[in-house]
Order: sequence, then structure tokens, then C-alpha cells
Amino acid sequence: MARHIVYEIDGFREAFEEWKKLSSQEPSPGSEAFNKAVEIALLHYRTLLEFFLSKPWQVTVDANISIDIVATDYLPVSAPNNVSNQAEELCEAYKTRIDQQLCHISTGRREGRIWREWPTGMMRASMESLIRQFKESLPPERAIWFSSLTTSLIESTGEISYGTCTPEVRLLMPFSASSASRR
Repeated sequence: MARHIVYEIDGFREAFEEWKKLSSQEPSPGSEAFNKAVEIALLHYRTLLEFFLSKPWQVTVDANISIDIVATDYLPVSAPNNVSNQAEELCEAYKTRIDQQLCHISTGRREGRIWREWPTGMMRASMESLIRQFKESLPPERAIWFSSLTTSLIESTGEISYGTCTPEVRLLMPFSASSASRR
């Protein structure tokens, strides 16, 4: 499962970079490419928030059980709760808004800029901090599973990027994780 976690982290980084790039280009925010970049960035961000929060969900579909893989599955019991505590703060700050933007057709889509402006600089820096803490807390026998995971040196900035006012997310094939193997 480690490769799926690395995939999400790489996806988060690439998507936020694309969002930043498209925010500064013409056509202005609101184009289809821009909207997709925002949606993908927020989706990866939300997935990582849930991972680092370490409160797994169990879902049963057609008698098949799927349990979320979470950060604490990889960390030693003695590891401090810094990762999940920081993730909880980020969830309080952004998750409800991300859920509203991605998963609901809401009035916020047409309302003021608060729904379309995102503190992407702070969001990226905070997530990179979580990634760094997670990687540093891994025991050596598990750290090898994440050897391809690089540490980013993103500084916290006041950068603001515009989001989409008409997002739509379609997941064509849900991912089913086996709780038997965390690797």
C-alpha cells in the first residue's frame, strides 16, 4: 500500500503545481482545464488529510470489506501524535469546505470569492509539513517502503489561488484496499 500513499503525495504535489501555473495564465480561472486542476488538487489534498488524520473508515460493498489505510498503520505506537493532531487542525480549517466544493452542488459555487479563493500557499506548506513528519517518524523497516518519497522545501506563503465555481468529480473505478497488507 505504500506505493498508493506515494502516488497520492506525488499527485497532490503535481496538482497543486498545475493549479498554481494555471492561476497565473490566460484564460482566466474558470476554464475547463483550470477547474479540473483545482478539483484534482483538492481531491488529493482531502485524501491525504484523511490518511494523516488516522481515523479509518470501514465500508462494505457486496460483502467485501474495505478499511482505510491510515498513517498510524505505519508509525510505531510510541510515535508522538503530531501528525494526526496537525491533520485534525487542517481538517477543521479546510475539509468541510473541500467537501462542499467537490461533493455538493451548493449555493457557494455562485457566491462570493470566499468559495473561489483558496490559501494554497498555506495549504501546500501545511501538507508538506505533515509529509515530512510522517517520513521522519517511520521506523527503518518501513521507511524503505517510502524511499522514493522526497521531502519538499515549500515555505508557508500567503499565496491565494482561485478555485472553480462549478466543480464536478467522477470516480470511474473505486480503489479497494486490503486491510491485510499495508505494504
